[in-house]
Amino acid sequence: MAGTASIGLVREAALRPGETIVVGSASGAVGTAIVRLAAVMGARVIAGASTGDEHWVSDCGADLVIDKP
Repeated sequence: MAGTASIGLVREAALRPGETIVVGSASGAVGTAIVRLAAVMGARVIAGASTGDEHWVSDCGADLVIDKP
């Protein structure tokens, strides 16, 4: 999962510190890896998560978690 996140954020998106990224399904395996990696890279992370997963995604490094019904 971390490999997929790394390829997407570093190689394809060229994410830089200070940029904002939106992760639609942030509580799944790949979504969680993307949230963690983006946060470590210094990006602002806006994440969508199902009710009940908001705290998990926030703990992974999301700056803002939006309830995704």
